[in-house]
Amino acid sequence: MKLKNIDEIKMMREAGLLLWETHQIAKNLMEIGVTTQEVNIAVESFILSRKAIPLFKGVPGVIPYPASVCISINEQIVHGIPSERKLQEGDIVSLDIGVKINGWCADAAVTHSIGEIGKAKTKLVNVTENILRYAINELGT
Repeated sequence: MKLKNIDEIKMMREAGLLLWETHQIAKNLMEIGVTTQEVNIAVESFILSRKAIPLFKGVPGVIPYPASVCISINEQIVHGIPSERKLQEGDIVSLDIGVKINGWCADAAVTHSIGEIGKAKTKLVNVTENILRYAINELGT
């Protein structure tokens, strides 16, 4: 493993902060009636406004990935493609966003609940969040 110098760490931090800001833009759109395409448009516009690159758009596959954010709702596994589907009360939405700025990449997925999601879904979200935190903690030991 190559250790990063202070300038590289600063650029990594810049990518991470841009990713965090992008997720805040998306989080503010997590409301009943908003389409996943509206979220994608806002995310892409914000990333481009910062002179950065949406990391996922154009990734090769059967067809190149057509969006800047992967949006998966409820039972959808991962890498859902934004569409005119509207967010509904009780949805659990995963937003996976990647950015590239000054040659450095940052990527993270965040889960959002739309309105009231009920006890079973709340338990699912809480348990998976706790497992993630446990795993991160174990990596540090």
